[in-house]
Amino acid sequence: MISLSPPPIGSLQETRFPADTGFESVAFRGWKAASLPPLDERGCLPEGIHDCPFGELQKRFAINPQRERLWEQFRMFTLWAVSTNKFSYIYVGGGYISSRSDPRDMDVILQTKEPFGPDSLRALEPFFSLGLNKISQVFSVHLHFYLHGFPGAIDFRSFFQYLSPEETKRFDGMGNKKGIVRMDADSVR
Repeated sequence: MISLSPPPIGSLQETRFPADTGFESVAFRGWKAASLPPLDERGCLPEGIHDCPFGELQKRFAINPQRERLWEQFRMFTLWAVSTNKFSYIYVGGGYISSRSDPRDMDVILQTKEPFGPDSLRALEPFFSLGLNKISQVFSVHLHFYLHGFPGAIDFRSFFQYLSPEETKRFDGMGNKKGIVRMDADSVR
């Protein structure tokens, strides 16, 4: 059995886990998330939710003028969203988190800090006041929300992991799910 104990608080050293554990390198002092896995043969992240610091997402996917433009709009949007101090996680999916050279927008889910109820619903007010269409026009963000405990089976975190019907046809036999990225809202500041 392998013991996985972190180094002392305040240590900036990098810890390497043995190869047979399935863990990648992890830097401590805030538990920096491991690097994103490589894109698969479809040009997507493997199925699942992958933790990633804000800056790493930029380095990985803002790789041409179109993607840099989308990144800057997304950055401005996320600065606004986290300034409310009402969200714990930001999820990103869609064409931006793929090998597509020219994605049109970024699919984004904001997860409220508070579970479903009056406080979490109030967290959404500024976005609905401005309007989701206006947010899409200004920031190129296709926005959704996740409120833990929301009644019903609506969970865009799962929905964003499905390939579109066109992608499913093109990649027949390779699975119909892809990965999305989750960032701690505090990593944006």
